[in-house]
Amino acid sequence: METKFDNALFSDRINMSDTERLTDIFRNGLSREDKLLLEVHGDLNIDPFWDNNCLDSTITDFKEAALERLVYCIPHLKPNMLSDAEIIKLVHEPRLTFDDDDRDLERNIYDLPKPLFCIVENSDEVDRATVDYVKIVKNGNTGKNNITPIEAYNSLDYFLSKRLIKKWDPCGADDEFGQVTGAYYFPNEKMKNPSEYFPKEMLTADQWRELEKRHGELTKPFIPKEYSILNRIADVKIYPLNGNVAIRCKIDGEQQSSRILDKRDAELLDYDTDTEYLAARYFKDELENENEIRTFRRR
Repeated sequence: METKFDNALFSDRINMSDTERLTDIFRNGLSREDKLLLEVHGDLNIDPFWDNNCLDSTITDFKEAALERLVYCIPHLKPNMLSDAEIIKLVHEPRLTFDDDDRDLERNIYDLPKPLFCIVENSDEVDRATVDYVKIVKNGNTGKNNITPIEAYNSLDYFLSKRLIKKWDPCGADDEFGQVTGAYYFPNEKMKNPSEYFPKEMLTADQWRELEKRHGELTKPFIPKEYSILNRIADVKIYPLNGNVAIRCKIDGEQQSSRILDKRDAELLDYDTDTEYLAARYFKDELENENEIRTFRRR
């Protein structure tokens, strides 16, 4: 058995990079040399590939296992290592990590070398918003002159859908009185804002408002004030009314009739309540009926 491992064939296999070897196993399964090396590697300790990639004889499908490990080698892939279809399959592969923010596709695309990114960019099988977000934040200021309006909108739509996911903080946090509470939810802080790389005028007022409408009040730091629906709301008042809590405001300068807050909204009122967004919820129909309001004001 030992003489077999003096054969150059084994040496060539052992000296392959992990990326090349995982690619070969993903495409073709275990080679004859791999099967022999896997059988004896625990005793001879001559092939670190198996331990490096947590592969052992208990694995039933080595092609699938190689694909799972190949995700972490994406930055080292070279053109023609994989077909276009295999690249698309690879970027959709989930990562075996503790991250639960549903951004594996984004991370995989981000890690692609530039020649391979073009394959994904030109594919109809990869989420367009994710691709556009990666394209903008990866190129940064160097690519800002090549951003299209559709890419700008898609990237911001993706950013807001992931950036504003609330994450559970298992360690808890101090409240405003210095007391430790059970825990808080907080926004994902790890993403870049793509709107830093294109002028706000690239999106229309309607597009900004559509993003605001789709993603809710946590968009406030990211929507330009002049494009925000909040720019139409003024003089928000919250007050007791007949044993309930009421809210009223002006929209486009016109005073609106009061609305009664539902019980939960009334209970959650505090100094941190964003009253403008609260008004936007209760006067949603009036805000969406912008044309009628303007017609009424002209009469």
